[in-house]
Amino acid sequence: MVDFKHFHEYELPERIRSGNGALACADLRRVPRLGLKLSGGGAYTYRPTLKSVEIDPGLETAELVVELSPDAWHAFVQEYRSVPGLLYAGLARIETGNPLMFVRWEPALRALYHGRPVVDPNHCLIGSWEPGLSFEPNSDPTMMRRFLDEMGYLRVRQVFMESEVEVLRNETDWLRAETAIDDPHSWWGENRTGEKVLTRITYAGDRSPRIATLYDDLRVLRLIRLSEHPLRASRDRVDGVTLLFKNRDMTAGLSDLPWHRDCGLGGHSVICPTLIVGIHLGATTPENGDLRVIPGSWRGTCHAIDTSSPNAPRGISLGAEAGDCTLHYGDLMHAAPPPMGNGGCRTTLYLTFLPPQAFEHIGAYQAYNDVLLGNSDRKVSHLRDLTPER
Repeated sequence: MVDFKHFHEYELPERIRSGNGALACADLRRVPRLGLKLSGGGAYTYRPTLKSVEIDPGLETAELVVELSPDAWHAFVQEYRSVPGLLYAGLARIETGNPLMFVRWEPALRALYHGRPVVDPNHCLIGSWEPGLSFEPNSDPTMMRRFLDEMGYLRVRQVFMESEVEVLRNETDWLRAETAIDDPHSWWGENRTGEKVLTRITYAGDRSPRIATLYDDLRVLRLIRLSEHPLRASRDRVDGVTLLFKNRDMTAGLSDLPWHRDCGLGGHSVICPTLIVGIHLGATTPENGDLRVIPGSWRGTCHAIDTSSPNAPRGISLGAEAGDCTLHYGDLMHAAPPPMGNGGCRTTLYLTFLPPQAFEHIGAYQAYNDVLLGNSDRKVSHLRDLTPER
């Protein structure tokens, strides 16, 4: 357990002096002074300066005050939970101020605590790669490995034959038809007409032997070995094989995904680097549901991005076709905006591969995303609706 007082009076000041303060302060212009308060006693205020961040005892000058239990504090500082993860789980009490400003503080706190830089999503391309570059299954593995490591994603064309894709389409159609709204391994939303719509099925390999075998497919394993990190198939945790249905005209629930990281609710220190393999069963385009990424963003921490903002980054489209595979690290900022055309629903299978330490910390059929599904209708509430400003 990380001791709240010892951390703020000894460990954190040393980290600030070693350069973390300068790393964080550039991101803290025009933000309220943050007060962290431990239930049962102890409080400190984070005060940005021109060149660093000062830690003051007490809350006399704090403009945003957040109270955490000792367990919640430990989970937060160890990155088992993020700010959104705390808020969704009801583990952070906003005593004063706007809870979304606590979200605004998090990248700077990760710079202070862990020395991880805050990156600008509009300017984080790495190296001299063409961002839209794609590869063939027999492309030079050294080049593919370098691209994946620097950019954080990869598109490989025509990994699966059309006949194999058709079999998987039939299997996913069957699963979709058989899944009810009370299925605990399903996510649902609502479209413009008020119809309840299935948006994803998790642990799909448990219900489909054919889908389960994808984890052992030699082509998939060859792609996984492009990563420089040791990774294991996540069959029974962190959602296992996820079947994603990209529907149009959605008005509620989590179907059109904003810019996010897969560790956005917590677990960065446990599940990262996670590598996700997407097997695309149809075109993945702006017309029927895009998959967009911000190249190189997995190397640092980005802010939550309001996708409706005119300043929101567009990133690049991976533009996959049926039979293609995409790889992306869970840390990579990625998004699935709403379909823009009149085509059909995009369907993609996502296989999760985790580092070995994840299996020591996460039990079977557990995932950090589970905190989102507290509603009986299996729809996800917006973060701003969870905790009113005080």
